[in-house]
Amino acid sequence: PMFTISKVPNLKLARFQFWAMNIGIVFTGIAGLLGAKRIILEGIEVSPLSLLQTVGVIFAGLGAFAFVFIMAWTVVARKRKELNISVKFYLVALLCFALTGLFGVWLKTKPGYEFSEATTIILGHGLLAVVGFVTLTIMGSMYSILPMLGVVELHAKSKKVPSVLTEMYDKKLARLSFWLSSIGVAGYIIGLVGEGYVTASSGFTATESAVFPYKVLSGVFVIILAIGVLLFANNMRKILGWLRD
Repeated sequence: PMFTISKVPNLKLARFQFWAMNIGIVFTGIAGLLGAKRIILEGIEVSPLSLLQTVGVIFAGLGAFAFVFIMAWTVVARKRKELNISVKFYLVALLCFALTGLFGVWLKTKPGYEFSEATTIILGHGLLAVVGFVTLTIMGSMYSILPMLGVVELHAKSKKVPSVLTEMYDKKLARLSFWLSSIGVAGYIIGLVGEGYVTASSGFTATESAVFPYKVLSGVFVIILAIGVLLFANNMRKILGWLRD
């Protein structure tokens, strides 16, 4: 909401989202840890704990869905044509968050678990959350937070303050960084999931030549992602240079 210059559209729904997500995380975490302990020490699965984990997943899922809905509603309600670069990063990060949640629900099912176990599909799910959601969110935030902190510092020292925050960095470079990072994340995850799919479909007997194209795909898009991140880092250097000057 801060970066779209608007309010949270529904505070009651936001409160529900807060409690649903936290309850879901606690239930899932406790059930997972206690269940893992019983399986490791006693070699048995505990149905009540599985039920607790399922309830936790449902709560977390509802919280995740409410979060995506609130954020999407906030952006859609904005009437301005040009979105801040931070919001563009957030939109892609939000999509990754939603896909991570749906992916996680599928992994929770028996077919999903059996199909993905011991494959790069699990790695793809984790990286979709860490790189797709967390990293893109941080990158988007830095394009607004760092200039804003700089303006506060400049005000405190009674020095020149930019008329707009985007003066501090290269907007074309920011857009290029956004597209390269977003495309890089998508291609990397697709490559990992594709490799896992081929491996699982073959009954874990897939040859190196069968999975090689997916490894190449992942490698190429990791390089694209890395270039996007480096361009982002260069823009952050420009902001710091602007403040120093």
